[in-house]
Amino acid sequence: MEDIACAAGIAKSSIYHYFQSKEEVFSAVVAREADLMLGSLNASIGTSTRPDERLSAFVLTSVRQFRALRNLDAVTKETLSEFLPLVRAERDRLWDRNCALLAGIIRAGVEGGEFRPCDVDAVAHAIVGVMQRLCSCLLSDDSAETEESFQRFSAELACLLDLFLNGLMARSGASS
Repeated sequence: MEDIACAAGIAKSSIYHYFQSKEEVFSAVVAREADLMLGSLNASIGTSTRPDERLSAFVLTSVRQFRALRNLDAVTKETLSEFLPLVRAERDRLWDRNCALLAGIIRAGVEGGEFRPCDVDAVAHAIVGVMQRLCSCLLSDDSAETEESFQRFSAELACLLDLFLNGLMARSGASS
């Protein structure tokens, strides 16, 4: 709490005017970051009306956001373990919000005939789950630190998205 007060240029007692404990401060910070991430996702998908573009924007924006969180490495293991229940609770809320957002994109695509009929919630959960694991790998991979390697990764991810959205199978009636 002293470090926070010092960085903010206020007295430690001023923090306790707004927060009862350091757990509340940590929870507020994590919740704010989650809200900012969701706001960024909403802004990125709002630039298009096409479901395929919105889905791509969701995935690529998620990766950029997780890359920006690499500074979490600075959080000590002791600090993280102390607040692990708070982190898990916020992660679960973010998971639910991301799944709902993505399900809305997929549902609009199915209803508009751009996507094949599917179990919308299952597909949304699968994509968010894969993205979460992919981003965890990205956060732990030192090669993702350089802008060049991150751009290469983003290009590979865009290729995978194209494959996911369009498939490898030739469309019936298409010449080979």
